[in-house]
Amino acid sequence: MGLIRAITVCIAALAVLVWAILSYLGAVGKIDVSVGRPVVKNLWIAYKLHKGPYENCGPHFDQVMKDYPGDAPCLGIYYDDPEKIEKEKLQYAVGVILSNGEPAPVSLVDLMTKKGYLIAELPEVDSAVKAEFPYRFTMSAWIGAMRVYNYLGKFISENKLSVRPFLELYKGDKIHYMVPFNYKGFILPGVKE
Repeated sequence: MGLIRAITVCIAALAVLVWAILSYLGAVGKIDVSVGRPVVKNLWIAYKLHKGPYENCGPHFDQVMKDYPGDAPCLGIYYDDPEKIEKEKLQYAVGVILSNGEPAPVSLVDLMTKKGYLIAELPEVDSAVKAEFPYRFTMSAWIGAMRVYNYLGKFISENKLSVRPFLELYKGDKIHYMVPFNYKGFILPGVKE
């Protein structure tokens, strides 16, 4: 009887540990989607445009983090609906936030421009569909994309909203997902509508 009890306790402890790890990573639990003001103001960004499957964007995030001197929030802007557009034609931008709410320092603009990045100001948004997800390490972005976009898509569809593009802001220990109602200022030069 003692062996069975020990095995049961070990299995229960292992299940609790697995649940705790999955919770920490954001792989389980509810995703709250709402409409409201995002966590950022107008943003000055350095970015590069890319085309192709969204799941291939990881190396572009790695590159921008190598190119930027220091620690700054990164962002991805995803323009096309992957259910309607061929994977090879999907358009997206990956970049770094140079400043939030004020003009970017000239030294950063010059540095990132020399490294081939384009500079843009994204407008402040009063209202957007938004959600958050924990950012623990690189795998968080993958888990978040698998989970959050389903919730965002369902919310947008159920409420018959006309919003785009989808933005991911990596800020601290969170990934902030945002889909602005007024999207015109988010269509960067070179993006085909």
